[in-house]
Amino acid sequence: MVYRILLALNHKIEEYDVRASIYGEDGRLVDEKEFKGVKRVSIVNSRVYVSAQLSSNPFTLIIETEKPSVRLKNENILVVGE
Repeated sequence: MVYRILLALNHKIEEYDVRASIYGEDGRLVDEKEFKGVKRVSIVNSRVYVSAQLSSNPFTLIIETEKPSVRLKNENILVVGE
């Protein structure tokens, strides 16, 4: 099963506030998570898109992955798809 994650990045001074919306293969929202104080985003084993149809603020990445994992590592590194 391929999941789609919309990762909305709100830039702050030296960090991001991030909202991750996880959608199933049928297009339904499966889960939504928010993270504050993210310094870096690491996307593993996934396909990443940027769409001009989405708002530039927040900057949004579209991530397709078989592993819909979104978690914080070391308190400020957001890891997606691992």
